[in-house]
Amino acid sequence: MLDNLKEGVLTPDVYDPALNPLYRDVLAHYGAVALPCRVGDPDRKGKVESGIGHTQRTPLQGMRFETLEAAQAYLDRWDAHWADTRIHGATKRQVAAMFAEEQPALQPLPVEPFRYYRFGDRTVHLDGCIEVEAAFYGAPPGWIGQRIHVQWNDLHVRLIDPKTRHLLREHLRAPRGWHRIDERDKPTRTPPTTLALLGRAVTAGASIGTVCRHTTRRHRA
Repeated sequence: MLDNLKEGVLTPDVYDPALNPLYRDVLAHYGAVALPCRVGDPDRKGKVESGIGHTQRTPLQGMRFETLEAAQAYLDRWDAHWADTRIHGATKRQVAAMFAEEQPALQPLPVEPFRYYRFGDRTVHLDGCIEVEAAFYGAPPGWIGQRIHVQWNDLHVRLIDPKTRHLLREHLRAPRGWHRIDERDKPTRTPPTTLALLGRAVTAGASIGTVCRHTTRRHRA
């Protein structure tokens, strides 16, 4: 259960809140479900902040540690000898005993960690591509002029159908100014206008023709 902060909920709604796509995919990867709070109904809000404040006031107040490992060891001892053995104020039960009941229902973590990404909406240009950080990635035919969802990280760029959320295309990241177009979306033949321009480039000079041919091949790669 979470508050309607933007990192979790983009548009609050009683029945169908719009979740942040990254947050939604993290939950799906780890088999969890989000229950956003109702707007204007604070009694339904989870007590997530109280645990943070309790930790800051009780074991860590005034403490300094030389290393992260030392801090972790201190907190482990605090958990075992005080936090887990205390009686919870709201439930009036021992924390460790409650966790022992819940632990069998916990699922194992996925073998593969979640691949975090950045996301945004992009319009498909007249050349059939969208732009991400000055590089260009091809969309399937029929999407020119339309907005689509895009996810990207250091390795991949994914184009997502905004209505069905189906993966349209996935490309490897490209350097600035480069194009990535799926083999299925490339024309089977070089357009006549491009061939004519290449021919004119050759007549202007052998070196110019070589550069133009190399540029054409790179944009088709």
